[in-house]
Amino acid sequence: MIILSLTFFAAACGSGNNSTPSASPPPTAQGTTITGSVLAPNGTLARLEQPSLFKRLLASFIPSARAQTAGLAPVAGTNVLVFAIDDAGKPTGGVIASTTTAADGSFSLTLPAGTTLASNLIVQASGATTPQPVGPANQNTQSCPLGRANLPPITPATEYATRALISEIQSKAGTLGNFTVDEVNAIIQQAINLLNSNPNLVGGTIEDTINNLIAADDPQIRQLIDDTSPAGEGSAPQGLGGTYNVIGFEARTASFFERRGQEIGTVTLDLSAKTFALNTTQNRAELNETCSGSAPCDRAFVRSFNSSSNSSSGAITVLSGNLISFQTSDGGVLGSFNSTGDIIVIPDEESLILAIKQTGAAPALGGTYQGGELDSSLNSSFTVAADSPYSVGDSRTALDSIVISGGSLTGAANESTMGKDITCSGAGTCPDAETLTALGQSNPIGASVAVSGTGVLTVTPAGGSALTGAVTGNGGLFALAAGDPNTGDAGVVLGVKQGSNMTNASASGTYNVAGFELDLNSGSTSVRSQGGTITLDGNGNANGNLATLEKRVTTGCVSGSLCPSESDSEGGTNDAISASYSVSPTGAVTVTPAGGTDTIQGFASQDGGVIVLTSRRDGTIGTQNGSSHRDLFVLIK
Repeated sequence: MIILSLTFFAAACGSGNNSTPSASPPPTAQGTTITGSVLAPNGTLARLEQPSLFKRLLASFIPSARAQTAGLAPVAGTNVLVFAIDDAGKPTGGVIASTTTAADGSFSLTLPAGTTLASNLIVQASGATTPQPVGPANQNTQSCPLGRANLPPITPATEYATRALISEIQSKAGTLGNFTVDEVNAIIQQAINLLNSNPNLVGGTIEDTINNLIAADDPQIRQLIDDTSPAGEGSAPQGLGGTYNVIGFEARTASFFERRGQEIGTVTLDLSAKTFALNTTQNRAELNETCSGSAPCDRAFVRSFNSSSNSSSGAITVLSGNLISFQTSDGGVLGSFNSTGDIIVIPDEESLILAIKQTGAAPALGGTYQGGELDSSLNSSFTVAADSPYSVGDSRTALDSIVISGGSLTGAANESTMGKDITCSGAGTCPDAETLTALGQSNPIGASVAVSGTGVLTVTPAGGSALTGAVTGNGGLFALAAGDPNTGDAGVVLGVKQGSNMTNASASGTYNVAGFELDLNSGSTSVRSQGGTITLDGNGNANGNLATLEKRVTTGCVSGSLCPSESDSEGGTNDAISASYSVSPTGAVTVTPAGGTDTIQGFASQDGGVIVLTSRRDGTIGTQNGSSHRDLFVLIK
């Protein structure tokens, strides 16, 4: 599976204004009419003059310069060609249909009667009158697979994703014929919505924008291509569909701003109509930083809270590899589901969401459970004082041992907390000193437990506020929105019923991976969403691929200024996974990465269908291993 940022539509290149994309129309005697538009940086497909040396140097010193570039604008009077391509992106045959764009960049053309929309047909905006191969050699073109009749704007995003599709097919010796129209649409839309949600990625030229997209999202695009590459349409298990209870954990980091929150509610999937409806409540704690600039340590942090309703609806598309995309008029997410369809996991840019199918009667929740937890807190409002350490908050993982019986929950949480103390000396400019901190401890757990007839879980700690969660119909797994955002704390707990007589062979097969990481480093903090696939061979060997999307805030000094600078950046990696693993008789799992230093522990369900892992690393600023992080991973088969 793969991480996106509420950025998926089932429609690939279309008007972008339809909340429920329709299926491609069948060819008619008159031929299918295709409509769309062409947008490009500065409204032109032509290469722009190379910036002067001064401007290039200026851009390298001022990260925000990219945000000041012109946005996408309509391209008037350009050629729009429809033609077929081979698996290398080269044109095959001549132009099937063509037209030119109007002053507002829009176009409409009619395909010849009998022409069927397919993954090897593309629409290309070009200054040429003949089809051009897909690829960087033709920098004055923008292409998009012809996946539906009403196309969203053809932009550098569609060109980038089309290139990535062809490139990945070539590197893996694949074929376009293996991809359905819906799968190609989803791949293209990942890039479209990434650009829509991150306008700063628009550069001065098509190639500048494509390079920015590669830096921000290439691992996710390629992982999605790999996941959907098997031939054939994705199929849904019998249990997929209906109403699900939703539990989500959110963490956002940005310049002078931190957020931690929960999302609780329901989502209803109608597989016949291919639609969904989401209704949740979002509770958030936010910490804003301001600097007066009158002295080096004059910085104030103000914490606030908010609660809001979140309702959205749109289309769903089931893809191969047990993937499902949720599409709205302004974005979407991609998730993965288990073999029975009662669990859906969705890693988002800044959150991890679990959807557990509602039950017709209260599940029998009882016995011994093993839990994995990721939690983060934001400190109360404060003002920085010279020579006094401060911290904006802590993050932690925990492995829980829980017994549920007769409406009571007891146990212990073995916690591992990380933080960063920052000290302003009060002399000079930007004198901050940083120290990473870590704490391990075991805390007792005690609470009352209740489960409703629809599988909604309520856990009320002794002397604390009630927490909301969800339970699967067989009572084997629960998700709980932990912490209380009204006190600056939020998190998520996943509990799986303890197994018996388990071995390494109990956890085998190919799993979709969804992960979420909070990271601290020297002069920076980051949030990472992670996803991919991993195969466990049943003999203790694990191999796969993990794509990571990172949002980082870097703090630095500004010459002559009393206030620090903070800059946002976004990037991604695509890493091979090689590790060994072991499974205890009760389902406890230990993973040892090849050459890695992280401690990875968790547990597997009795049937091996779900594995929950926590990961941690503690570093010391000033050494090569200078970062600390806390992670939670969910693997579903």
